[in-house]
Amino acid sequence: MVNSSVVVDTSLAVKWVLIETDSSDARRLRERWRRDGVQPIVPSWFACEVANVLYQRLRAGRYTLPEIRRSLGEVLTFVAVRDFEAVVADRGLEIAALLGQKASYDAHYVALAERAGCDLWTADERFWNAAKGAFPRVRWLHE
Repeated sequence: MVNSSVVVDTSLAVKWVLIETDSSDARRLRERWRRDGVQPIVPSWFACEVANVLYQRLRAGRYTLPEIRRSLGEVLTFVAVRDFEAVVADRGLEIAALLGQKASYDAHYVALAERAGCDLWTADERFWNAAKGAFPRVRWLHE
C-alpha cells in the first residue's frame, strides 16, 4: 500500500539503471522507497527525457540499443506518470525565472512536487544548490 509520494527527476532515475557515480546510492534510495511504500511520480514527458539521456549514452558507445531499451523499461516500471497540467507548466516558468535557470526543465519538477505536496529528489547537485534555499522540499541524493 502506497502511503506517500515523491517526485523524481531524470538525473536520479537514470542512476537506477546506468553504471555511474552514485548509482549504488540511487538504487538504495529506490529500494528504501519500495520497502516503505513510497511512490515516485513523474510528469508525462519524463519518458522522453529519460530516453534522450539513455540515447546519448548509446551515441557515446557506452551501451547498446537493446541495453538502453531495457533500461528505459525498467525506469518506467518504477514510476507513476502524472498529467502535467498547464498550471504546473506556468509555475515551472515562474520557478525557473526565480532561480535564474538557463532552461526551465528542472523547475517543472519543482512545480509538480509543489502541486502534489511532496518532495522532489534529484541527483543534480547544481540544481539542488540553486533551489534548496527557496524550495526546501528539493532534496539531493547526498544531502
